[in-house]
Amino acid sequence: MAMWQTFASDVPVQDETRSVRAQVAYGLGQAEQASRAAEPLAAARQCLESVQAYRSAVDEFYYGTLERDALNGHATEVAATLQRKIDLLVAALPPEPPERRYKRRAIGLLNSGGLVAIPTLILRVTVSVSDNQLARGPADARSGCIESCYLGTVLNPAFFPLQALTAGLLGGGMRSLGRWAAIRDAHAGVSDASRAHRLTWLGVGVMGAGLATFVGTQVVSHTFAYDSVAAVGIRDAGWWVATLSLPAGAGLMGYGTGYRKQSLMGARRAASVAPRVSRDVVGLSVSGRI
Repeated sequence: MAMWQTFASDVPVQDETRSVRAQVAYGLGQAEQASRAAEPLAAARQCLESVQAYRSAVDEFYYGTLERDALNGHATEVAATLQRKIDLLVAALPPEPPERRYKRRAIGLLNSGGLVAIPTLILRVTVSVSDNQLARGPADARSGCIESCYLGTVLNPAFFPLQALTAGLLGGGMRSLGRWAAIRDAHAGVSDASRAHRLTWLGVGVMGAGLATFVGTQVVSHTFAYDSVAAVGIRDAGWWVATLSLPAGAGLMGYGTGYRKQSLMGARRAASVAPRVSRDVVGLSVSGRI
């Protein structure tokens, strides 16, 4: 606060540089708030923010190199002290509860998976509409194509990495969500690991059925002419099944495995083994919660 007051007193009242006055006012406000902050960590962060604003104002207002360097050097020392204080305060904070960490991770991964899935689905619809319209159109409309007029011939294999990435993100997000749900249910005393086991195998079944259907449709499509309506429709159906079944199966499997893993970890933590020594018995005692 004293550093800001000294700097503010040096700024001429008639100075026409609005940005300098704005930086000074902002820095004074931050320093004043920091002096009234009840939490030490919040106070230290506000002080550091005011020092950074102070350095920007010094760089813009002072034109003398020696004077500017001296002021900035002092501000750098103050900033380094504040940063060390912030690091110590952050290290002393209690660890974040695991259920909150898992839920936040799940939200991030699921949102990322959704962002990847949206353009993939849009392009997937574009390919389906274009290829089916082309297959139903006149044959001479396809005569001018060098290799193939069908968008799916090129784009479908190119979509596969995006579909796998979507499945991985959704599966990881659902796994974190399953771990969060296991902790929540354990606190409520309603844990159901058998349901998680069924969901895991259901996810495996959905993915396996989707891949089998995809392979089957590609094989069956070769029994028809490549550019026939039937071949295009069968190929397109197979890609749609793969597009939908892989993320859905990965999500179910991820939720089930995450729930079961967290339930097993909770069960292991609930039991403890300790040495026991008395006049009559020397051995181990096992205790746990039911």
